[in-house]
Amino acid sequence: MLIMVLSACLPPILSDTGVAPDSGDSADTSDSGDPIDGDGDGDGFVADDCDNADSATHPGASEKLDFKDQDCDEITVETVTDHVGAVSHAGVGFVLSISTFAEMGAGGPEVAAGIIRDGVSSVQVARVDDLRSDLTGGTALTHTGAKSFGFDLLAQDLDGDGVTDLAIGDPVMGAYIFAAGSLLGPAGSSLNTDTFPTLQDRVGGGSVGFASAVIGQTFAVTHSGGAGNSVYLLDAGTLLTTANSGLVGGGVIVSTETASGFGANLAGLKVDGDLVADLIVGAPFGAALKGQVFLFDGTAVSQGAPILTEEDADCTLTGEKVSLRLGGGAIPARDATGDGTDDLLLATYATGGDAEERTWYLVPGGPFCGTQTIENAAFAVIRGTRPYVLDAGLDVSLLSATSADLDEDGINELIAGSPSETRGTVYIFAGHTFATRGTYELSDASAGLVGQVPDDIFGAVVGVGGSVGDGALLISAPGQEQGTFWSVDLAF
Repeated sequence: MLIMVLSACLPPILSDTGVAPDSGDSADTSDSGDPIDGDGDGDGFVADDCDNADSATHPGASEKLDFKDQDCDEITVETVTDHVGAVSHAGVGFVLSISTFAEMGAGGPEVAAGIIRDGVSSVQVARVDDLRSDLTGGTALTHTGAKSFGFDLLAQDLDGDGVTDLAIGDPVMGAYIFAAGSLLGPAGSSLNTDTFPTLQDRVGGGSVGFASAVIGQTFAVTHSGGAGNSVYLLDAGTLLTTANSGLVGGGVIVSTETASGFGANLAGLKVDGDLVADLIVGAPFGAALKGQVFLFDGTAVSQGAPILTEEDADCTLTGEKVSLRLGGGAIPARDATGDGTDDLLLATYATGGDAEERTWYLVPGGPFCGTQTIENAAFAVIRGTRPYVLDAGLDVSLLSATSADLDEDGINELIAGSPSETRGTVYIFAGHTFATRGTYELSDASAGLVGQVPDDIFGAVVGVGGSVGDGALLISAPGQEQGTFWSVDLAF
């Protein structure tokens, strides 16, 4: 009789009927091997399981970098160390820029990073796989006269041979150094670029090295001088074969405003629906400091040696207000609005320590827009990411953003760094979010990563390397341990 009473009082996990599932099973009990009633994925969780069809998603699960909340805590922006596949490299130095690409030379490196370490600047080229073990395991490019070598990095096929080449900007030295992709050797090699083809300022009193873009076979480069900025248009192929090139002899876009910051940012992106990239030029101090963005038709820019001004732009966009200066950068969104043409994400510019938080505008592609305010041109607005300002007394900041189609839905995600005085953050806004007209805040981010320690400046520079399913989000945190570089596996 005593045995029968005890048996009746025991939980179902000890009274196996041999039927799966047992009618006596509850949300937190099961009998030997039988699934819990309602536990569709067999992970042992029901009531607090936020995805009962995915066994990798449940309370206490390891986080992966995708648009799912694996541990069911309703937090999608979590500390970087909580994520599977997060690897840090300490003591790397100050990462100036990151450029990612499909392949370059033997072995297929996919990432280039401009780095200043112990006062010496260099460019490191590596594969995504290398970043999971050692950032310095690729090819190192150096230059004897380098001061800010790699401040601007452009990775594209400049000479049309099917191999990605590198244009390395150093605005302090006032030059671009060109490295043909065929010269980049195996991991562990080092290249001194002193004798590599060079583009220098030969118009006097100015500098190149901080902004560039490729339009067809035209290399667009910003020249900053005492009389203001201009964008020079040069034959990209000849730059790889000429020992010392100058700015004369090609086309030029001359700014009529001497203090507009014309060319502070350049981008070559397909906007108007044809197959030729168009030239996007940021001027963050134009229009009485509201900032402007100019779009020039790529066919006009890349043919002959045109002499143009802002008035020749096919589209002119003006910023909202002085504290939100348009012209901070442009990256592709692909076809977010679903009209068959590529769209743009345009950023405001960070100036000084009192700048407002950076704002992003999704501007639909298609027929050129003429002259508009950014409020009228924008389809969606994303507010709240912080800028990273190099010096509060200088009007210089890093864009700290990139885009990639992480979930393969045909729309690029916005991956934006937001460094702060505490722990920096990288926010990922899904393309399907800003593909719906509206205004969005940081709380609308679909995923993200938070830095590890205060003042780490986590998110100062970001990039995405590799392909979906085998790629990584790349993040610099120059304030952590003499400069830390993070690689976090993508799980999309």
